[in-house]
Amino acid sequence: MKIIILAVGSLTTPGMKTLSDDYLNRLQHYTSIMIHEIKEGKGNDDQRLTQEAEQIQRFLPATAKVVVLSLEGIMVSSEGLATMIDEHKTYDSSAIVFIIGGSIGLHSTIKSLGKNISMSLMTFPHQLARVLLLEQLYRAFKIINNEVYHK
Repeated sequence: MKIIILAVGSLTTPGMKTLSDDYLNRLQHYTSIMIHEIKEGKGNDDQRLTQEAEQIQRFLPATAKVVVLSLEGIMVSSEGLATMIDEHKTYDSSAIVFIIGGSIGLHSTIKSLGKNISMSLMTFPHQLARVLLLEQLYRAFKIINNEVYHK
């Protein structure tokens, strides 16, 4: 199984980059994972969202399961995420694509592409959201493999 993260914006904070790289290295033991950074759009909010949506759609494999991180999404526990990944791994060979929007969110066409989940009722910077997603993916694989991980 392959995991693809499509993230609007790049990691500019050194600490965030270090954490991201750490979790990517940890995840390599469990799955193939890659991150595509989507260039932030220009112009007003509608123009930006449209430009970002077009770029996101270029990176989406046709058969991938899409999971969109959005404030409007349903709350999923770590165990719930692990179950979702494990079921997909068992019954489907296509990639799972997680989409993280930029500072103004995601275009509605992107939100309609798949399951929308929320990490929290709180709002996080998109750079931190990427690190949190990577940590949760790592935690999910530890759960799937019945391995000990700090709670």
